[in-house]
Amino acid sequence: WSGITGSGDGPRGAIVFIAFAAAAVAGLAAMSGLYATRTIKRLEVELFAARAEKERTHNEWQDRFQAILDHSPSAIFLKDLDGRFTFVNKELARRCQVTIDGATGKTDFDFLDPATAERLRAADREIARTGRPQEREITLNTPEGARTIMSQRFPVFDRDRRIVAIGGIGTDITERQQAVASAKQLQSELAHILRIGTVGEMATGLAHELNQPLTAIKNYTTGLALRLDSGRTTPEET
Repeated sequence: WSGITGSGDGPRGAIVFIAFAAAAVAGLAAMSGLYATRTIKRLEVELFAARAEKERTHNEWQDRFQAILDHSPSAIFLKDLDGRFTFVNKELARRCQVTIDGATGKTDFDFLDPATAERLRAADREIARTGRPQEREITLNTPEGARTIMSQRFPVFDRDRRIVAIGGIGTDITERQQAVASAKQLQSELAHILRIGTVGEMATGLAHELNQPLTAIKNYTTGLALRLDSGRTTPEET
């Protein structure tokens, strides 16, 4: 140390030593701070990359999920607890005659008549209150006209089992109902035809059964008339 301070034990040597030590500490601190700064920046970059990868993966899964639901013939949706659509598939957007983005954030009141919209809103509130799903057949007055829908609505829970949304699947069964009604009508008409056919067969059978005695009566009457006309009939025969 005497070589560093330039003096063995004097005050000047002590001051030089302290200054040197302080410079060394400052240098170490600067190096440490630089290392820490670089480490923090590296961690920030890695964190940003991890978040970006997570978001990319999430978006990919969301796109796949959307693609699957967009090919469903049923209308599928999610609503928040205020009744606003947070997710819809293409079929629901088509029925509402809007785009998917055009339906997001809207409510049933934007697409349906007030009475129908209030009925659906009441069903959503009931599901949010009880936590139980509902399945029922309903008639909706849509822009496409009156449609019969098999509606399935259910609560959506978070990890803490709190209801955070209302989900729904609506399958249009209008054509199916019309086909069932047509089939019933055809069955009724067929039954009527069969009843008429049965009556006809009964009439034919009855005519056949009566034909022989009526023919005999006719022949007997004709023969009797001929004998009366010829004068060959005796008083006893008449």
